[in-house]
Amino acid sequence: MVAEWHDPATRGRGKIKPVGEGAKAETLSLLDDALAQPRLREVPDGIRRRLQAHAAQDVSELHPHLERRAEVLSRQAQRALETRGVQEAREMTRILEAQRDRIERQHEKAAGDDQQLTLGFSPQEERQFAANQKHWATRLQTLEAEIRDEPVRIRAGYEVRASRVEPVGLVYLWPVSG
Repeated sequence: MVAEWHDPATRGRGKIKPVGEGAKAETLSLLDDALAQPRLREVPDGIRRRLQAHAAQDVSELHPHLERRAEVLSRQAQRALETRGVQEAREMTRILEAQRDRIERQHEKAAGDDQQLTLGFSPQEERQFAANQKHWATRLQTLEAEIRDEPVRIRAGYEVRASRVEPVGLVYLWPVSG
């Protein structure tokens, strides 16, 4: 957020207010230029003390504007996260259903092979076949639960549970001639 600063002594009852987006872009460009030049980062002690003395008041006056801006950005982020959660839940459902379908096909195919077991498979092959059948039946049960529960868990992972506005910094762009 960018605001034009006026000394509180001359501000009267007025408060700092953010500038429009056009002025914001121009100001941020000036700030980038100033930060790129070491001599422009030097601030005389008198000006530094003056700005520091009013920093808390400036943040306080800008805070309602920050809250409103944060609310807009928060809603946008929540919508984006919700969309992402729905997409990932849908993709997970497709993956789990495809896995379930493959296992069911394999299970059905193996049921037809069950008749062939009597045609001379070794005891070890018969045990392996039985173990596979048991594993597939168990996996099918767990897959049904995963298809039901996993999308809900994924969407819940994208829910915003808390939101707050914390000003983390304040930068004054002071003219060299000022």
